[in-house]
Amino acid sequence: MSSLRGAALAAATAVAGCTGGAGIGAVGDLTTGSVKPASVASYASEGEAGATAVTAHAARKTSPSALETARALRVKGDRAKALAELERVRRERPNDREIARETGLVALELGQLDKAVSALAAAHDPAKPDHRTLSALGTAHASSGNQKEAQAYFQQALALKPDHHATLNNLALSYALEGDLAKAERMLKAASTGTSSARVKENLALVLALAGKYDDAEQLAANVMPKAQVAANMVYLKSLKRTGG
Repeated sequence: MSSLRGAALAAATAVAGCTGGAGIGAVGDLTTGSVKPASVASYASEGEAGATAVTAHAARKTSPSALETARALRVKGDRAKALAELERVRRERPNDREIARETGLVALELGQLDKAVSALAAAHDPAKPDHRTLSALGTAHASSGNQKEAQAYFQQALALKPDHHATLNNLALSYALEGDLAKAERMLKAASTGTSSARVKENLALVLALAGKYDDAEQLAANVMPKAQVAANMVYLKSLKRTGG
């Protein structure tokens, strides 16, 4: 691992802790590789949870009680029970892609990455690809440290929906973990336009800081984070740069 990548991972964990999860996997969304499950949950929730939730109509077509019960548990924060319910239904309906996708999303939020990849792969239909499932698969692989696979899934998702900000964000952060900060910066700038969340802007500020563009990073971060938090983050990121992570 290069010193820059080490700095990115360390920054991800630190920034996620003090900003509420702004990175790549851990970097608020730089959460990959050595990221905590909590970071993965933040990554998946912001990027995919809302977008990938199946519609009420689809739920009624499959198993209303199972999906509705699991979704209610998930909303309450009881993801472990939600996952147990979904896995029970999956055993009864092994070919149900909607159940598989919901299982994969909850497993991803819990940091159970192998289970998430398996369920999301079962949910993926090559004949009828869905950008949300592909993006979630990218997130699962990125969180496992498999950046090349993650990037391939993110790119497939973007081919279906080029303006999906969460997917752009997560792909950019995957590039950042590999040390390609220029590409990450370009993608995050594209993702930070319009109605994107503050988290995307936090991630862009992180990448700018890792690239040594501290003034730009501080100015951007000041628009979405408390001043004291911005100052603390800048001090930390500068120290990482000096020590090489």
